[in-house]
Amino acid sequence: MMDVCGQGTSGFVDGAYDEAQFHSPSVLCLLTNGGGSGSCGDGAQSKRDDDAVHARKYSRAVLCVDSDNNRVRRIDLSDGLVCTLAGSGAAGFENGDALAGAAFNQPSSICADPVNLGCFFIGTHSS
Repeated sequence: MMDVCGQGTSGFVDGAYDEAQFHSPSVLCLLTNGGGSGSCGDGAQSKRDDDAVHARKYSRAVLCVDSDNNRVRRIDLSDGLVCTLAGSGAAGFENGDALAGAAFNQPSSICADPVNLGCFFIGTHSS
């Protein structure tokens, strides 16, 4: 086992592997066939591409529940970026748009739907 990303300090920062910060990261989900739009790099929400483009664009990624930041993060193994996939950071329980509307209270588990690219199931401790 070796450190791949994160600077070793608790906090919240999206960005390159060596700049990223997490607070209580746990449960990883490896994506090999795509999944996960969200905000990365430019701060604007990505748009869902057709399935073939979507699969290529988001392959080779790891999803991580960042429990104390109340977010789900995507670690892109192709471009070296960590970005927020879902959750605003505020604790709560709300279904909705991944970045603007979804709220979690200490997310604790994640599973990707192998059939519907970009569909994830997220469990929480406190909701």
